[in-house]
Amino acid sequence: MSITRNITYSRLKNALLIYFFILCFGLHAAAQEPAYLHYDVADGLPSSLVYCALQDSKGFMWLGTDKGLVRFDGSRFKVFGIKDGLPDLEVLSLFEDMEGRIWMSCLQNKPVFLLNGEIHTAENDPMLSKMNMTSGVYSFFIDEDETLWIAGDPYKFCKVKKQTTTCFDVPKTLKNGTPFGRPYGPSIRLFHKVEGTVLGLGNEAILFFDQEGRYAEKIILLKDYVQGELAFNDVFAVGNKLIFSYQNRLVVVEIGNCEITSLSELKDSHFGRVRIDKDGKTAWVCSQADGVQGMQFTGSTMTQTAHLLPGKRTTDVIKDKEGGYWLGTFNEGIYYLPKNAPTTYTKANSPHLFSDDIFSLSSYKDGTLLLGDDAGILYEVKDGVWRFNDFDQSMGRNRILQIIPMGEADWIAVTDRGLFSKTSGRINVFKGDGAPKSLIINGDEMWLGTSNFLSYKHARVDTSQRVEMHRTTTLCLDKQGNLWSGGFGGLMSQATGFKSAGTGFSRLLSGRISDIKNTSGNQGIWVASPAFGLLKLDIDKGKVKRVEVINDSLTIPIENINTIFQGQDDRVWLATNSGVYSVNGKYDVSKFVERNGLVSDNVNAVYVIGDTLFAATTAGLSVIPLSNGAKDILDFKSLFSEVGYSLDSKNKTIDLLNALDTGHEITLPAKMTLLEVHMTGLTFNHRNNLSFEFKIGHHFLPVGLLTWENFFLSLRDLGTNEPNTIILQDYKYSFGANTPPGKYHLSTTAILPNGERSKHSDSLSLIVKPFWWQVLWVHLALASLVAYGISRLVKDREKLLKIQNVNSELQLQAIRAQMNPHFVGNSINAIQQFFYPPDPVKASEYISIFSDLLRRTMYFSETDFITFAEELAYVNDYLKMINLRFGNRFSYEITGVETISEDTIFPSMLLQPILENATIHGLASIGPSMLSICFHKKDGRINCTVTDNGVGIEVSRDRKAKAGGTNRISKGIQLLERKVETLNQLYQKDIKIEMLDLGKLGGDSHGTQATISYSL
Repeated sequence: MSITRNITYSRLKNALLIYFFILCFGLHAAAQEPAYLHYDVADGLPSSLVYCALQDSKGFMWLGTDKGLVRFDGSRFKVFGIKDGLPDLEVLSLFEDMEGRIWMSCLQNKPVFLLNGEIHTAENDPMLSKMNMTSGVYSFFIDEDETLWIAGDPYKFCKVKKQTTTCFDVPKTLKNGTPFGRPYGPSIRLFHKVEGTVLGLGNEAILFFDQEGRYAEKIILLKDYVQGELAFNDVFAVGNKLIFSYQNRLVVVEIGNCEITSLSELKDSHFGRVRIDKDGKTAWVCSQADGVQGMQFTGSTMTQTAHLLPGKRTTDVIKDKEGGYWLGTFNEGIYYLPKNAPTTYTKANSPHLFSDDIFSLSSYKDGTLLLGDDAGILYEVKDGVWRFNDFDQSMGRNRILQIIPMGEADWIAVTDRGLFSKTSGRINVFKGDGAPKSLIINGDEMWLGTSNFLSYKHARVDTSQRVEMHRTTTLCLDKQGNLWSGGFGGLMSQATGFKSAGTGFSRLLSGRISDIKNTSGNQGIWVASPAFGLLKLDIDKGKVKRVEVINDSLTIPIENINTIFQGQDDRVWLATNSGVYSVNGKYDVSKFVERNGLVSDNVNAVYVIGDTLFAATTAGLSVIPLSNGAKDILDFKSLFSEVGYSLDSKNKTIDLLNALDTGHEITLPAKMTLLEVHMTGLTFNHRNNLSFEFKIGHHFLPVGLLTWENFFLSLRDLGTNEPNTIILQDYKYSFGANTPPGKYHLSTTAILPNGERSKHSDSLSLIVKPFWWQVLWVHLALASLVAYGISRLVKDREKLLKIQNVNSELQLQAIRAQMNPHFVGNSINAIQQFFYPPDPVKASEYISIFSDLLRRTMYFSETDFITFAEELAYVNDYLKMINLRFGNRFSYEITGVETISEDTIFPSMLLQPILENATIHGLASIGPSMLSICFHKKDGRINCTVTDNGVGIEVSRDRKAKAGGTNRISKGIQLLERKVETLNQLYQKDIKIEMLDLGKLGGDSHGTQATISYSL
């Protein structure tokens, strides 16, 4: 798009280029339609017929239907029926007395009441059983001394004082004995009290009674004041005024000094039930054909001032504590009109809208609202006055996509057919190539995004410059003065030459961009991405530093965002195809949809002025107050309403709203599953649009029910002193399929759509009982039993080991006893050779060594381990003695001694039998005998290898066998093996002895190798 050369930028800035025309500019009083909240069978009502309504002192709404009694807590309906004790499902009237009892009239039955969730009837309540009424549509009245008067039976009326019931007959005659027109008397419909006198309001007359219920024989006949039919549809009394509703007229009278004075009469059709506001100035009259009419008292006259639900068949109307009105109907359930209810402007209810499809919103600083539709009409709305401007409507569809206020009364509009401006009351137009989509004016600079390109123009330059050939649908100037553009080509920045700004974030920022707005902070922008939802970008000098995908922080993602509006606080507002969303700095989400006052969920733009939300939808304009203006708006209760769970395949519920006790504590069985708790906020202005701050903390179970998990979780929460906090967008919290045993302390606070919290929280403690095998004490008891059993086994094993050790010791002593004589015998036999032939010197030396060895043998035999130094000295002396015996025919060598410390323990008398066996049976047949002893330490074990060059084990045995001996292992080796076995039992040293016949290795090898090893 190019800007024409013959138009200066100063003219553009003042009038946006050239004058086009003003089709019309007018002032009108705006029409509007309040947004009712509607509840019917689909919302939980048992029936579409609602006879009556009542708000009790706790704040709950009660509805009488033809299918039972209904309680509404702001979130859900609970129905009381025959199974709950109602004598009949049709509940025709409702009333609450001073003790909190909800009285009701059920078709063809005596009066009944509900207290703390239990329905009392004549069958289960002594007070009601004394009422000898038969049937009727009952009415209830409480006087100043808290006496309840009940009327409606043709023959009887009753008084209830505390728990005492007294019933009276309805008078059938006048004072002079003249009977009433009907055999059963005047049929008292309602009691009222004026100037200390109780009035019985009947179809034909007003009767006077004293405080005790006695007929005072004072009567006023209504036929003297009302012409025509006598049976009225309803009568309502407030102060000294009585309003009688007849089929075709409304009659107001005043009672004073036991006299009646006619005030006014209003004729119409289909008058029904009558209600009067507590101020006594406004009467509301239901109609069976035309909604509810509001009547204002002015002096003695009454005039219609409001008309609610025109064309609907209404049954009852009441005003609740929040200032809203409930309107029951015959066939459409119940409607609710909140105080300061949302309003909608559509072609159907407003003569000033030319199209229902509103596309853009903006405002002047004085609060004047600017809105543009898809037909080329820009509207200016201030204090109910509408002004409108036509931009080429005759040419067909022309969406106004953006409105930029200029000063206090001018604007520039971006439309499909060009740019339009208003300057000093004149409409100017500029057209060029491409359809404009977005405009930014910054001082003398103007940036324009179109369907084909992005262009730039400076005030001192006649022509514009196309800086980028991309479809540009949204522009934003950040707080550092850098321009951002978005469209089908993704996010772009002026600082990068309008190339992709998503370096490092291309996955998130390269797709189509719907809108860009500054955040409330100084260093960020919001970006609406159809692919990823709302993105928050941290930026610096036109570059993206960080991208946060807000949907990643939300329980339910927000999708299909059309436009963004940043509020004055940290709350950002999003117009989507599924309603209006708001997200605060903590990412708490509020949602507005049709049921909350939107005329359509398909929202093009959103705008907030003060505490009022404006939503431009495809079906008209919606105006939603974010606060109802009441000082006590937050003074409503947050409540836990119900606990639900499954037990033995059956759904169970515990109603928590019967008595409204705070700090409930509920114990649940161990077998239950699917536990969930329901919450509500006792306010009716925000139909199911509350969110809840839900906190859950773990407390210790009662001592007898403690489990390990509960113990440690409670310790953790006790240490942090901060329960887990969750923001719920729904009215319930589910614990999952199975809930671990524990004591859960819960609290909840309702949050309004504008983010404000209720002043009143509610708390609830749930004790989920454990199975017996989960209880900590059972575990400890079992552990104690196991520990006791193990200790007994250990003690028994210790006893057994002691016995085994004693036995081993005895065996070892026996072995020692056998080994000592064996050694002595072999040594003495060797001494004989020194006498034949005699060799006194060697014999003397031999005997000396033998005596010393014998002494040490006796000593070592008394102990199981000696030091390596002692063992080595013993071995050396023993081998010296053997060398004396055999002379040059025997030699030996000892190696590896240096690898073993002298104080290393060594099994006593374990090596000696091997040496003895080697020197007796391991001598070489030919040539000198050689004995090698090698010590070494490896991997924590001591090894000693004894090798001889004798004939070997097998040959030695064969020789013995041929010589007539037995082929058996030597006695010394047998004793040695038994000793090793016994030592291992006593000391677990893993002592091993291995014998190897070297002849089996093949070749020229011969001899025997014995190895002793043991662990240190």
